[in-house]
Amino acid sequence: MALDGGSDGLDFYRRIAKDAPRYLKENGFLLLEIGYGQREAIEGILGFSGKLEIVEAVKDYSNIDRVLIAKRK
Repeated sequence: MALDGGSDGLDFYRRIAKDAPRYLKENGFLLLEIGYGQREAIEGILGFSGKLEIVEAVKDYSNIDRVLIAKRK
């Protein structure tokens, strides 16, 4: 089950975006490891929640987006 992220592989990000704000303090941070080419889709999911905003994307040593940092509004 942990390896099944739905048809697009992003179901768990949707669940995290929905649930995380209730666990984060105001202005609390959420860090998510992301896969190659997933940045735009996950930014959209987090933005759609209306409760999280992207603060930064961190690249790995190969200059690939690897971590998204979001903040609870």
